[in-house]
Amino acid sequence: MASRVTLETDIQYVRGVGPARAREFARLEIRTVGDLVEHFPFRHELRPKSQPIGTLELDKTATILGTLERVRTRGSYARRVLTANVVDGTGSCRVRWFNSPYLIDKLHHGQVVRLTGKFDVTDDRPCFTNPQTHLIDDCVDPFEDDRHHYEPVYSATAELPSRQIAKVVETVLDDVLAAVKDPLPDAIRRWRNLPPRRTAILRFHHPTSLDDVSVARKRLAYDELLLCQLAFQISRRRLSSGPPATPITTTTEIDRRIRQRFPFDLNTHIDLP
Repeated sequence: MASRVTLETDIQYVRGVGPARAREFARLEIRTVGDLVEHFPFRHELRPKSQPIGTLELDKTATILGTLERVRTRGSYARRVLTANVVDGTGSCRVRWFNSPYLIDKLHHGQVVRLTGKFDVTDDRPCFTNPQTHLIDDCVDPFEDDRHHYEPVYSATAELPSRQIAKVVETVLDDVLAAVKDPLPDAIRRWRNLPPRRTAILRFHHPTSLDDVSVARKRLAYDELLLCQLAFQISRRRLSSGPPATPITTTTEIDRRIRQRFPFDLNTHIDLP
């Protein structure tokens, strides 16, 4: 583990990665922390602010905060199903988790959870099935960060899901943002009404609203377009300022050898000086 993470740090040395997971990141062309910071989500999913269980509406996506009761498991390890009741001061509902072995040892009676998913009816009982599940420590106020969240969704692999990528981004983003250099002079940035580059990167990964995403995308697209135009202008300047092409010297012998390569008679005579 590196003592200090920088934009140049190999991704395998970031907490929670390691060599095996680094190979999955490499499949996404992410080899350094800098590559990870530039791996932007392609969309964001709304995790709404919590509401009382007693106010839930069927077939609507919602977030609830509550305490687990009657946590049970059944089936083999690979096909184990976890069920529980979630209660708050306004009511209770059933929750089911399929194919989630990582939750087996984490869900227990009395655990406070934040769940986001579609509220429906299963076996004539109101229920959440495979909701997004966030465990809340006993020492944390569950309502402290209770607001609308826009969860980033990243291009991922089968072995490296988007949620895992988001956790790694969360681990390094605050530490390396200060090292992000801004290629735009402040005067141009203000003239174009664009945010600083590090602000755009932060808000693209962690927007407070969809407007944040739009503004961040505009800033990053401007940078990309500007770099393309600068590269084009540099290429043109090099071509125009370089030495002129060397004239090709021709002789009667060269002309004869060229004509011999054709399988037919050109029927043309060129008087060479």
